[in-house]
Amino acid sequence: MIKLDKRLKDTLCDKISPYRPQIEKILHGNNPSEQESIFLIRNLLKNAFGYTDDEVNSEEPIYNKRADITVHYSLGNIICEGKRYNSKKSFLDKDSQRQLYTYCSLKKCEWGILTDGINWEFYWFPLKETEGKKIAEASFFPLPGRITQKWCEQFHIFHAKAKNRREYTKARNVISPENVIWWLRHKEGFDALCKVIQKQQGKKKSEIKGLVPLIYKCFKDVLPLEGRNNPYDPTKKKIKQKKTNNGVVSLVVEQEIGKK
Repeated sequence: MIKLDKRLKDTLCDKISPYRPQIEKILHGNNPSEQESIFLIRNLLKNAFGYTDDEVNSEEPIYNKRADITVHYSLGNIICEGKRYNSKKSFLDKDSQRQLYTYCSLKKCEWGILTDGINWEFYWFPLKETEGKKIAEASFFPLPGRITQKWCEQFHIFHAKAKNRREYTKARNVISPENVIWWLRHKEGFDALCKVIQKQQGKKKSEIKGLVPLIYKCFKDVLPLEGRNNPYDPTKKKIKQKKTNNGVVSLVVEQEIGKK
């Protein structure tokens, strides 16, 4: 996830908090209508996510169809399709996704939001491609007792002033040299990577640990693996004191990586 500026966190928290009553009304209402959801969506887009009255339009015709909400602004248009919230059945289904794709395709719009006011999904529809990609999602359920900055972070992609969505999309779930370096140079990163491999391959933890030297062998020529801040540095020696049979203390140098 993109690291957010503290001012954006403050803005999201301050702007979302006043809509708590509307959110709770939909969450706990008896079969709330689609119009209630769209009313909340419009308010959040205009007053919480940074778009202006002039940028947010309702019921825009798209050939013989109508999009619930469209956002026209300098950084790129967004089509928003609103649905009725139902606690037992989500209407953010494949049919709704196809409907949003159709609207975006007809308008040649790359960005779309599918939401029932409680659950929010952000889609990227690359031009000339036949389907979209969900790049982010967020939800007001469950609504915490206290709305915090940290909790509001999940809505950053829906905010007009967030970092460039295209860059976010490119960076998300992409294995880049920077990511690989982080995985290899930081213990928590490498441990997380090993857990993923272990789960996907159905391996034992001991088997994954045995792969560490092989991973370094693969990357040592292309990545700067050695370094004092690298807990997995294969060149790092570990010095231990060891008592011999006659009581003399000797220094034993061991390789930290690949040691059984």
